[in-house]
Amino acid sequence: MRHYSRISHWENGRRLRHLNAFRKHLQDYFDIASSSQEDNTRTAARRAINHSLYEVVEMVEAAGANTRINVGPSPMLGGRGYTLSLFHDLFHLDLSEVPASSVFDALDRAIGIYASSKRAAFWRSLNPLWWTSQFVEGFALLPFYIVGAAGYDSIKFASTAVGRVVKLIFLLLPFIASALYILELTGWLEIPSPP
Repeated sequence: MRHYSRISHWENGRRLRHLNAFRKHLQDYFDIASSSQEDNTRTAARRAINHSLYEVVEMVEAAGANTRINVGPSPMLGGRGYTLSLFHDLFHLDLSEVPASSVFDALDRAIGIYASSKRAAFWRSLNPLWWTSQFVEGFALLPFYIVGAAGYDSIKFASTAVGRVVKLIFLLLPFIASALYILELTGWLEIPSPP
């Protein structure tokens, strides 16, 4: 998922709405859980949380908010700490004695970041150079999409030397083609016609 500073106004709004809806489901679940009653509302809230959990975690991480905390006694006291995912271990936070407010804190941080970047996302969406850069970047990632669609690990391929060279070539290709076209239009580049 793209970083919050590299998304359009519409994507920023979509993420903000999605995070606010997730927060409402989370609040409903914990309100019902604190009343110690098991009913259809709690089950529906838990189902809604589980359905959108993966995307929410990606959105929170794309905003730069921390989704993991270190839990356990201090190593100086002889304890062994471990890392806990606030969202993936959401329904088991009480076992680690982590308050639910930690999840709300991370979620509220992400909501605040997306809300504060609305204006920047709006101006970014009006900028034709930004859209051009999005096109060029998408074009540069095209070989990796093809490799992924063929069933190979596109992330691993992108991190290899060959993958970096392929990405560089596909990044430079639109600029080289544009430069050649402009040179041809201005008459600086004479392409001989076939006899």
